[in-house]
Amino acid sequence: MEEGETVAIIGPNGAGKSTTFGLISGFLKPSAGEIEFIGEKIDCFSPAEICLRGLVRTFQQPHPFPGATVLDNVMIGAFLRTKNKREAENKAREILKVFGMESKAEMMGDSLTLAELRMLEACRALATGPRFMLLDEMLAGLTPVETVQMTDFIQSLKNSGMTLMITEHVMQVIMALSDRVIAMISEK
Repeated sequence: MEEGETVAIIGPNGAGKSTTFGLISGFLKPSAGEIEFIGEKIDCFSPAEICLRGLVRTFQQPHPFPGATVLDNVMIGAFLRTKNKREAENKAREILKVFGMESKAEMMGDSLTLAELRMLEACRALATGPRFMLLDEMLAGLTPVETVQMTDFIQSLKNSGMTLMITEHVMQVIMALSDRVIAMISEK
């Protein structure tokens, strides 16, 4: 991929899209081959080490930290780049404001709607200061209005120059956002 490019991976369930994300982000280890990011072999690193290098992912099933507010959840991402609580809070509040979540800052993360949880997942990932984001089925289960809002969010990431790899089943969104599309098929 080129820096600033948005590439979509499409295919049926079971084709390996999320597995590919797991391999790239270090949550799974490859049995063969290599994964490089900015010229460095990264498949030997932990997810935290990969995140430190600027590559972060979201998950299909968002899981906020239990007992933590929305603000705290995003601050946890910001702590990757700073140990200063005030800096982490400022970064988290800035991200929440930019993406329309500032009014939710003091709510418990586990009290959010599915769309809000997906946005929280993305905001937490953004707080790590990534260069490259993997967005795994951010639109799954959303209403048409929520789909438009999430598409706008992804478009804003693209417009900011963020390098993105996305998996999604909503083809009109894929076609609107992607510079290239990779189709995967299952060999079952």
